[in-house]
Amino acid sequence: MKKFTIYLLFCLPILSLNSCMDDFLDQPAQGQMTEDDFLENSSSVSSLTNSIYTTYREGSAWETIGSWIGDLCSDNALRGSSLSDGGGTIFNNGVNQFQNMSGLNGGSDFLNWLWNNAYTGIGRANTALKAIREFDGIDPRQKEILEGEARFNRAWFYFSVLKHWGKGPIVPLETLTGAEMADIAIANRTTLYDSIMADLEAGLLMPDKEEASQWYPTSWYGRAHWGSAMGLMAKVLLYRAADEPERANEYYTRIVSIVKEMELSDDGYGLEPLSILFSKSGEYGSESVFEIGAASFMTSDGAYQGWQVVGVRSDPNWGWGFVAPSLNLVQSYEPGDNRKENDIIYGRTTAFSGMEQTPSVIDGTTIVGSYIADDPASASNGFPNRFTRKGYQPRPVTGAMKTTEETSG
Repeated sequence: MKKFTIYLLFCLPILSLNSCMDDFLDQPAQGQMTEDDFLENSSSVSSLTNSIYTTYREGSAWETIGSWIGDLCSDNALRGSSLSDGGGTIFNNGVNQFQNMSGLNGGSDFLNWLWNNAYTGIGRANTALKAIREFDGIDPRQKEILEGEARFNRAWFYFSVLKHWGKGPIVPLETLTGAEMADIAIANRTTLYDSIMADLEAGLLMPDKEEASQWYPTSWYGRAHWGSAMGLMAKVLLYRAADEPERANEYYTRIVSIVKEMELSDDGYGLEPLSILFSKSGEYGSESVFEIGAASFMTSDGAYQGWQVVGVRSDPNWGWGFVAPSLNLVQSYEPGDNRKENDIIYGRTTAFSGMEQTPSVIDGTTIVGSYIADDPASASNGFPNRFTRKGYQPRPVTGAMKTTEETSG
């Protein structure tokens, strides 16, 4: 018994020491913000909503793929640039899949970029929504606005999935394991439409432009607002009318009602003159429903590369010259149609232009472009030495950054 008692007395200090060590090691990290701390104030909840908008600017999803899907699949544009530009054979084969509408499959990196971007945005919207609903220390109106923004953006990304794939999973708010994510059912077009419309109805709680300027006094530019939800709702209904012809008249009637309500609203939506629509003076104007901005620098376009991708190539060096207007587009305008001047920038005539073209003069600069008539890379690519006017933005004074409005993307 004596021996046993000595043994216990010997062990107790060790057990006590271990317990103390556990307590010591389990101390919370000093000077670091935990997830619970992060969600303890309204500015943190707002930042989660802000993070959704960054998705539009990430990677190559909308800077390149958005243009290729939107234009190269039509007869309006050619790939542009030179064949060696943009990563060589693999990259060019990928782009040509869109231009020639052949060889596209589920393994396409370009389509995967777009898919991943959409579900990244959806995931961020869900994270923001979960935080907004669980956090009580926030003004009720601010809570409505933040939820409206999150749901509008989620609808926008689901609409991208619907347009490009026709179906896709609807991701719940709760956190799931990888196995649970893999088991999510694929929603069909009808289910996606219903989900998108529900989000947009909630998005109508967002402020109009006047109220938005009160909640975001620095600048509401680049944020969704009431008109954004209305405008996207009208577009979604237009697509749905084509998918569900038996209800088309019902959808068309609602579209007309939405547009009239927007025109009569205090925000005063209406058509802008074509001469300024895609210019600096046309940014965030009466025709603008939802714009993503980017600051303009002398050497690059901050936070958004889209202008560089499609800008004038070589002389002046404003960009890479992708998505070049085709001869088919040039010839589609009727005589006197002033949209032509506002859509196309011409460089010097080359052997591949397909026409005699007078170089454009932009803000006093004569456009030369890629004037290499015997360039075999251009020949194999059919580069016409034309550029999209929508891809032009003026540069600030050398070494300076614009301090006024953002440049729309």
